[in-house]
Amino acid sequence: MKANKNIIVKNTLFLYIRMFFTLLVTLYTSRIVLNVLGANDFGTYSVVGGIIGTFSFLSTTLASSTQRFLNYEMGSQNTGKLKDIFRTSLSIHLILSLIIILLAETLGLWFLNTQMNIPSERMYAANWVYQCSIASFVISIMSVPYNAAIIAHEKMSAFAYISILEVTLKLLVVFLLQWIGGDKLIIYAIMLMIAQLIVRLVYSRYAEIHFEECDNHYSINKTIMKEMLSFSSWNMISVFSVMLKNQGVNIILNIFFNTLVNAARGIAVQVNTVIYGFVTNFMQALNPQIVKNYAAGELKEVRSLVSLGARMGFYLISFFAIPILIKTEQILTLWLGEYPQYTIIFVRLTLILSMLESFGPTLAAAQAATGKIRNYHITISSIGLLNLPISILLLHWNYPPYIPYIVSISLMIIINGIRLYFLKKSIKIKVGKFITSVYLRGAVVVLTGTTIPLLIHKYYTNLHIIGLGIYMLLCFLSMGIAIFLVGLSSNERSIIIQKITRTIIKDKR
Repeated sequence: MKANKNIIVKNTLFLYIRMFFTLLVTLYTSRIVLNVLGANDFGTYSVVGGIIGTFSFLSTTLASSTQRFLNYEMGSQNTGKLKDIFRTSLSIHLILSLIIILLAETLGLWFLNTQMNIPSERMYAANWVYQCSIASFVISIMSVPYNAAIIAHEKMSAFAYISILEVTLKLLVVFLLQWIGGDKLIIYAIMLMIAQLIVRLVYSRYAEIHFEECDNHYSINKTIMKEMLSFSSWNMISVFSVMLKNQGVNIILNIFFNTLVNAARGIAVQVNTVIYGFVTNFMQALNPQIVKNYAAGELKEVRSLVSLGARMGFYLISFFAIPILIKTEQILTLWLGEYPQYTIIFVRLTLILSMLESFGPTLAAAQAATGKIRNYHITISSIGLLNLPISILLLHWNYPPYIPYIVSISLMIIINGIRLYFLKKSIKIKVGKFITSVYLRGAVVVLTGTTIPLLIHKYYTNLHIIGLGIYMLLCFLSMGIAIFLVGLSSNERSIIIQKITRTIIKDKR
């Protein structure tokens, strides 16, 4: 089957509508929450949630497994197994929820109360946050099969529509947080938990109504369960290494420093989550096509989609990240007013890391589609797992708190090269051509697109709000031109010009 480019474009559009709602709300609510909670409580919420986040690698691996198996059966036109796959996945997630509750209420609770660097007078509130985080996490786990089904069926409009509800609830939480008395940190955690429960129930109900295989029955097909767990077990290693890079680093920063450093990192994570969401949205629209085309035996189309996804993912995140990298200090001041120490460098290093990571999702999706993932994940995760011990060692030697980011960036460069080695064997990708057309072309786009903005920044460092807005638009224009002229192939430029021309002609008629 040929990749349906129209579906990819349509789904990406819906996901970007969702993204812009999220962007606006995040920018508005982050400042208010930071001001209402204060930097220390904001950092406490970030690091305590990170303890539960250490278990997220389990749900993430099963989510990708569920989506992959659903996509594969759709691509091979085998509809009979869909219901068995979904019910088995639902049962696996129920078992996983019980395991996580057990671990969180024993090992995790001990770690929170004995190892974390949290002010003693805020431990009571921290425990409330922890329990709400457990509940929210279990809610999200039980919704994973439903969300995977929505993505597998490529009904991305559901995410856009339900995001209106999600945005409304987050705004309501922030509004109530300012007016309700009591411990603001506890109230914030409880209200976010309730909001997440409502949103997750809506996602689940949507899937049950629209997809025949999505029912509320629990059963286990032993053969499918074995296949899914086998697939997940190798994927779990890579996801675990990513979790250590994210949540593990957050925890060790708390141990070596304090909650103010966690607050700085929390702000950087929020900025990155919004920016990287543009890549994630595009990949959610593209990855199902990669799996379906592999299942149909269309390797040439798979290679084409992988190259397209890697390039476009990098362009999308660079388009938004470059202006922020150049004007980080002014943007943070305008957005938050006051912010903790290290926030500027955390934001910049996080965005650079995400630019490098943006190449990965389509490469990983292509390898996952083949089912040959054991050696791939062992190799990738072994390199990724080095991040935490190296960071701990360097922090022990009194290196600054941003050193884990530098370690992550260094390791990500190596990982991107290793991914190509595996795809060369699995889908016959041409490594030299890929490096030239994706990596080197991406580097040229960034160099070309930032030349004029950097020259202007050199002479106009402090701009008022209108000047900053004009400067940001100039950055977007410069990056857009660079992407169009340098980042796209001549064929891709011709297609875009033809579509624009046809649209103009239709409008005149």
